[in-house]
Amino acid sequence: MVTSLSELRKNRSSVLDKVVKDLDNNGRQEDTRFWKPTRDKAGNGSAIIRFLPPVNGDELPWVKTYSVGFQGPTGKWYINESPSTIGLPDPVYEINQAAYASKDEAQIEEAKKRKRRTQYISNIYVVKDPANPSNDGKVFLFKYGAKIHEMIMNKAKPEFEDDAPIQVWDLWEGCSFKLRIKQVSGYPNYDSSEWMGQSALAEDDVLENIIKNAYKLKEFLDPSRFKSYDKLKEELDRALNGVATPTAAQRAAKEAEDVPFDIESEVKKATAKVNEPRKVEQSKPADDLDDDMDEFKKMLENL
Repeated sequence: MVTSLSELRKNRSSVLDKVVKDLDNNGRQEDTRFWKPTRDKAGNGSAIIRFLPPVNGDELPWVKTYSVGFQGPTGKWYINESPSTIGLPDPVYEINQAAYASKDEAQIEEAKKRKRRTQYISNIYVVKDPANPSNDGKVFLFKYGAKIHEMIMNKAKPEFEDDAPIQVWDLWEGCSFKLRIKQVSGYPNYDSSEWMGQSALAEDDVLENIIKNAYKLKEFLDPSRFKSYDKLKEELDRALNGVATPTAAQRAAKEAEDVPFDIESEVKKATAKVNEPRKVEQSKPADDLDDDMDEFKKMLENL
């Protein structure tokens, strides 16, 4: 369908918003299963959510993941999920270890810029989202950091013995979470967030539907989600040096390609093989020797 000039004029700002959003996502398609709290121009936001229990074979109500994102001296960005999430080697982690081992302050400062970011992913039920009421009563995935996770653990394992442990994710005796976000020194702050009193989330028939819509968290630990070590190393080298350093396998392949094919040398090798003295006890029948000669002739014909 042809777009009119008036439509283009009307939609100019919306196009810019989409471009900026795409840049913020580093060109990656947004996963609509995730819920994000909406913040106003001042950076503040609020909502009431309920963390859900493990379902679909998951062992915990969350999964812990690591990611790395930084802009290298070349101006190129490195943004990837870290395979250290599932215990596999990570080239960024390795160069950071080397930097700290060097005791060189400049290298250590650079390593700090490349540190892993710890995040958690849970299923949540949105009780109330003032900025987006259409989200109310729906199940989403929620990605959050160490501060909120600490608040969850403080309820599950209280600091003081006279405080009873509470599984905030429990459907019948858990707690809804008042998420409060404030912009402090340029960063989102969650210190004003708090837990509500213990209560059942809903009637059992409603709970059945809620759990049915929960997502399997183990998918975020599937090895297929993570790039290979060589691919990560290639992207890391580009961000740091502007040029990807060939891997050992790539170097070997390149060296094999660079070896010239010497016809005269190959003929000599084949001839030597045919004329090689044979021990009596290991000699072949005459027809086997003929086969060797036939193979040699075929080789010469194909050169």
